[in-house]
Amino acid sequence: MHPAFRHPLNDLAKERNRAAAERTLLAWIQHCLALIGFGAAFDRIVVALEERSPNYPSVERLFWVHVISLTSIAMGTILLMVAIYQHQLAVNWLVHPDLSPRRRNNLGLWVALAIALFGSIAWLLVLVL
Repeated sequence: MHPAFRHPLNDLAKERNRAAAERTLLAWIQHCLALIGFGAAFDRIVVALEERSPNYPSVERLFWVHVISLTSIAMGTILLMVAIYQHQLAVNWLVHPDLSPRRRNNLGLWVALAIALFGSIAWLLVLVL
């Protein structure tokens, strides 16, 4: 290993970057669990409200509620796997001996667009039905 890479300041920078990657992963986990919880709660709340309405059961409305709930739970699970993958990439880059610049990917942008699209469709379905 090149002597310049064993400088104590480089080791401290690696530790800071690793800690930042850990905090980012924890934030992703928090948001994914919230998305999964929203999916479960949304289904239970709407079903309970539908049972008390005079025209129960509204089969079409309940179908879309279940679709939104299951999609939310699936998205939370998939995003959790993506977050773990991104964290693993960041940690592997830190232990790479030459610290060459890594290629950035646009995965976060695509995830954000998918969530925005899902949210828009979900709100549209809730408001229309």
